[in-house]
Amino acid sequence: MLEERFGLETRESFPAALWNAARDGETELENKLRGQTSHVPLAPLHVTPPGLKELDLLLKEVLDYLVMHQIDLPHLFWELISLFFLHIIILPALPVSERVRPHEDLDEDLVAMLVGTFLPKINPIMTSFILKYNRFIDIDGRVFTRILRYTISHGHCQTNALTELVGPDISSRLETVWRSVNAPPPDFMKFSTSFPNRGDLEPSSTASDGPKPFTLLPFHNRIFDEELADVHVKVSDEDQTSSSPCLEFCQGTPFTDTNHWHDNHRAILPKHLGGEGWKDADELSRQLRLRRGQRFMVHMQRLSGSLTGASGRELQQTSIISTGRKVSEIIDDSLICKPRRDEKAPVNQQKKSKPVTPARERIRQEHAQEKKAKEDSSSQKWWLEQLRQLEMTGTYENKMSRFRSLLRNPKAGSSWLSVEVRLYHLHLTIRQWIDEHDPENAAIHDHYSVSIIRVVKELYTSDFLTETTLGILATVMISLGFGYYILPLEDDASRKLQPDRVLAFGFIKLLKSKNHKPIYKFMAIKEDPVVWQLRVFGEYMDRSMDSAPDRRVSFQPDAWQREVLDGLDEPKSSLLVVGECFQV
Repeated sequence: MLEERFGLETRESFPAALWNAARDGETELENKLRGQTSHVPLAPLHVTPPGLKELDLLLKEVLDYLVMHQIDLPHLFWELISLFFLHIIILPALPVSERVRPHEDLDEDLVAMLVGTFLPKINPIMTSFILKYNRFIDIDGRVFTRILRYTISHGHCQTNALTELVGPDISSRLETVWRSVNAPPPDFMKFSTSFPNRGDLEPSSTASDGPKPFTLLPFHNRIFDEELADVHVKVSDEDQTSSSPCLEFCQGTPFTDTNHWHDNHRAILPKHLGGEGWKDADELSRQLRLRRGQRFMVHMQRLSGSLTGASGRELQQTSIISTGRKVSEIIDDSLICKPRRDEKAPVNQQKKSKPVTPARERIRQEHAQEKKAKEDSSSQKWWLEQLRQLEMTGTYENKMSRFRSLLRNPKAGSSWLSVEVRLYHLHLTIRQWIDEHDPENAAIHDHYSVSIIRVVKELYTSDFLTETTLGILATVMISLGFGYYILPLEDDASRKLQPDRVLAFGFIKLLKSKNHKPIYKFMAIKEDPVVWQLRVFGEYMDRSMDSAPDRRVSFQPDAWQREVLDGLDEPKSSLLVVGECFQV
């Protein structure tokens, strides 16, 4: 798309063939979309209209300049400039839905006059005054051409054609601007008789019949026809014989893979598994290659952080160390300690007695408890200091910005503190939602509800939940309208509850004390929870397949991921094919 503005150098800098091709393409698009654009619903544009006095003053200055420098003015210039000013005055009060109009067919001589003489004359003048006053002027070519078309059709028989078109208020404003500088009066009767009247032409069949309905194209396939026999949909009756290729999935044509998908000059396997190593010319080449690899991995990790995994969480970098043991050996450790059938257990094991912890193991446990207590005390002090600084921050936007930088600290993601930090994130998000100017707005509601449910979903899968945190999460779910899902989530979380502890901050109150009804009713979703999840929460839903806990990683890997871990432990190479990319 080429947009010409502020002068003629753009048109002169390209060959005429390019402009002709652009004009042909525009005509083709207009023919396809004509009659449909007027039926497209548009959201209202919430923009403060410009001041009427300032706009009239600017137009007065432009018109005064034209009157003072009226040299070599093109034919019918004052008539065109008056209609041009009229459309500028109309636009601030014209709704956006009224500006969606089909392309108007104007006379070729009028189009040549507009493009060749009038617009090149008025554009630089308007530009200079816009830059002088630092003022934005809205211009709409379709509204302008519509006014031209109306004036040609009605100007020869009505002396007050503009008043009939725009009303007395806007037409009087234009007359006031015109008389203030003693500009020559426009002759609309002369203007209308200069060009043929096309207002009485028969409308095209496309415009009269309305927009063409969208229907499905016929589809036939010997493999899918039997499976789709029970599906009945309305398809197009038009003949589909055209120059476009037939989409029949190459039935009867064998697939032959004649091209290699990998680099022929280098093996896939690394050097330690029998492949070829990198051959660097010197030490500088080696350093440059390593630096390129490091930059590639940094870029890859940044991109991965913007995605969500199978569980709906954001991907995080995880270091996996080879253990040399398969998952079956790790899960079933009891088989290693069981004696064989032909072996007799020692006498001290045959007796049922209370197990005795060795002194060395007891000392190790005591040291671990002391270390954990020190870490908890240090984390508590650090968290209280961060809360104090966050509360001193002014606006919620600054608090959220400071809180996001706080999440990069490793302490924020460890043990019980990770749960409390995420709860504070919920607290800030809900507070920010309540302080919105229009919290019930659909877009604002979707944004905050998705953000809140994402955090709630992650918290329910945490291993450091307490009774207090479960109660807070339940109030959030009830306020959003997801109370039906609380019981199954709490059943799964109650199996790994930790000792209760008091939060370091006061979470916002969401339910009334007497009847436990939501305080902020605008937070509840207005549709079925399933429909809401399918509409806005799809990318954050759980997509795991046969996942199970595994001690080798911090997340619950799927079945194929456990196979990859087994291959790393044996060791074996693995080739993962995902879409059109692959990883080794």
